[in-house]
Amino acid sequence: MTVTGLPSGRTATLTSRGEGLVVAVAADARCLPTAVHTSRCTVGETPASYAFIAHTPRSGSIDFEVAIDGDGTDTDPANNQASVTAS
Repeated sequence: MTVTGLPSGRTATLTSRGEGLVVAVAADARCLPTAVHTSRCTVGETPASYAFIAHTPRSGSIDFEVAIDGDGTDTDPANNQASVTAS
């Protein structure tokens, strides 16, 4: 997952959620697990790329959402979500 377009000097949080997966983990030191299939990653300067590992016996997905930290204004919130299907 690559995050781009963060305003200069701002930080954001990238949240990943596994759906229907046995394990979904962020393979990145900037990310911490917050639940069985959920991780939160700190985003500083962009572009910033993050690697995730998914293990599943069947089809599942990893959903991603980016939110600017604090009181930052996002001029295009429509591009803050993505989903990847694992099979």
